[in-house]
Amino acid sequence: EIPFNQPFQVVRPTANHTAMLPVPEGLQMLARHDGQIAVVSVVGPYHSGKSFLLNALAGDPGVFQIGRRTSPETMGIWLCRTSLKA
Repeated sequence: EIPFNQPFQVVRPTANHTAMLPVPEGLQMLARHDGQIAVVSVVGPYHSGKSFLLNALAGDPGVFQIGRRTSPETMGIWLCRTSLKA
């Protein structure tokens, strides 16, 4: 079972950011999930509040890392199981 409020990566960029690669561990976690899936997607420029918004939606400020670093924390495609209901 996928734990709640613990993001995991399923796709990551290559080192030179010219392509995307699957993350086998994340895809294996997703394959084990039996329930329904709803997707909330957030896309935007670097340091524009994407993780902050997702944390607010999840009701937990610590789900996706945010900070003052100059390097991005969440690149690629990340998934997170939450108790958010439509």
